[in-house]
Amino acid sequence: MTTKAPLRVLALLDASRPSLAALPVAVALAASRDAELVALYVEEPELAQCAALPFTREVGAVSGAIRSFSLADMASAQACRLVRIREALRRALGERQLTHSLEVGQGSVVAEVLRLARAADLLVLGRAGLSARWGRPLGSTCRRLLLEAPCAVLIWDEALVMTRGPLRVLGEPEASALPDWWGAGPLFDRIQWLPLAPAGELSRRLAGERLGGLLLRRDELAALLAEDPDWLRAIRLPVLVIP
Repeated sequence: MTTKAPLRVLALLDASRPSLAALPVAVALAASRDAELVALYVEEPELAQCAALPFTREVGAVSGAIRSFSLADMASAQACRLVRIREALRRALGERQLTHSLEVGQGSVVAEVLRLARAADLLVLGRAGLSARWGRPLGSTCRRLLLEAPCAVLIWDEALVMTRGPLRVLGEPEASALPDWWGAGPLFDRIQWLPLAPAGELSRRLAGERLGGLLLRRDELAALLAEDPDWLRAIRLPVLVIP
């Protein structure tokens, strides 16, 4: 039996470049299925608690400059992020008459996504930015959602262009076991079966590919990450993980 087509596409946003780059993909996927788009931004109260401490300082990620950081600074930064997210959502939607909403949550990002997500949803995440630059391909939040979300999860790399190509699937599973929306939309146009291989070999085989994507079942991803936590480092394809 095929998985029921998702009724909602969830886009997790934090105003970072990777997350905003994934937003047009989420919009296009929702439009291709006439699904509802739910954009989610989560404010983390732990940051406010840190900002309240008198010795809290902010370190520039690129410049290394050390600056004071207060509750007022944090509130201003949160407001600016929401403005950028709303503007990015407006641009991504364009003239589409797409049912959509912006949810603003508070607390743990993972907990908020798990609270909101349903089994039939598709969750779209931008590939982590700074952690990828400094040697790890995925941030801890991204990894947890890939392994714990109740729904399918798509990881989008900001360097990619939305062009259709093959959806690569490990082994030779029954076609009926795939989500029935895999071929409907801007990313995938056919199935390409890949033989099972160790993490390093799979990474080398896919390192130069830019079209289409890679589909993994959650247990397959967990096994590959256990074998090599950084095996996705060289892969710039969209990665689709299904339960």
